[in-house]
Amino acid sequence: MTTQTWVSAIAHSNDADFRAWGSELSGKLAAAGLVKHTDTGQINWSTVTRPATSTAGGFEIWRFDDSLQATAPIYLKIEYGSGNNAAYPQIWLTVGTGTNGSGTLNGTVSDRNPVAFSGAASAGNYPSYLCVAAGFVGLLHKSGASGSSTGFAFFAVSRTHDTAGDATGNGFFVLWGAPSSAMACNSQSVRTAATAVAYTASSIYTCVPGQPAGSLVGADYQVYPVMGIGPRVYVHPTLATVIASEVPAGTTFSVAMVGAAARTLLSVGNGFRCVVAGTGSGSISTYGIAMLWE
Repeated sequence: MTTQTWVSAIAHSNDADFRAWGSELSGKLAAAGLVKHTDTGQINWSTVTRPATSTAGGFEIWRFDDSLQATAPIYLKIEYGSGNNAAYPQIWLTVGTGTNGSGTLNGTVSDRNPVAFSGAASAGNYPSYLCVAAGFVGLLHKSGASGSSTGFAFFAVSRTHDTAGDATGNGFFVLWGAPSSAMACNSQSVRTAATAVAYTASSIYTCVPGQPAGSLVGADYQVYPVMGIGPRVYVHPTLATVIASEVPAGTTFSVAMVGAAARTLLSVGNGFRCVVAGTGSGSISTYGIAMLWE
């Protein structure tokens, strides 16, 4: 289990900019513990050129390296390119249980979705946070680079877990940042055991009873569950919701969301948010996501 934290700039005005931020991220994924698969046709960071609007310039196939990978494989296809303006960087994520060896995921496959803010990256240096643990990967990329508290990009992929908090091969959960600020993140539950199904993607849901603006009990703040389906409703031990003003981006804490063993999580701030159950998307700015950080 490995975490990576780095601070650097991001720009996308020419080929050199594209190669710089893309190859940097690729190197961090490897350093954190994802394994680059052997698919043919993957991006060459020495020669790739910045693509046109809303186009990927190339892809990489990564896989988990945990004890369940042999029997319940998970592969990530990460595409790097330009957003809805040629000067806007973009990343697309697809997750599946297999690959054809030339860049197409197969088996049970999630939707393909952009995970980055749709806008220009601001000048300056910004922190990034990456965690790769057994059955989990989470990335907050260039926190603040969209010109607000919103990070430039965010995604997390987590295996399903049992009631003791242990990872299982029953499926996986994909969470990704919305293409604009002031919107809830989106999520998709995928079941791979029994009858495999990729459930319809939707906003990511949490339960915050009473919708408080503050949760402090003395010096302690409260955390709230993030839920998925498979088809039963379950709570993720690798994700949580926090009141963002109490737990700013980059703050870590320990909590047992499922089971008895506490896990360390890191707040990604309120730029990436859940929909609070019963409110729609109108009351989400108070809350933010936290991801596994071990």
